[in-house]
Amino acid sequence: MQTSPEMVNDGTETAPSKRILSVYPQYLKTVYGPLVIADAGLDSIRQRCPHADRWLRTIEAALNH
Repeated sequence: MQTSPEMVNDGTETAPSKRILSVYPQYLKTVYGPLVIADAGLDSIRQRCPHADRWLRTIEAALNH
């Protein structure tokens, strides 16, 4: 079975941001998260992360109504 990048969040203490904080305490999710997304690109994220793609489509549909 192929996994996606979305399959890394298996608990509140092991969420990606918590893992980053354990090695880089200065990490600010609301600052660095958007920078990483901008660098990776939404098209790439949407291709690799079906859940994120569905979530974004739901937001887009709501904005278009």
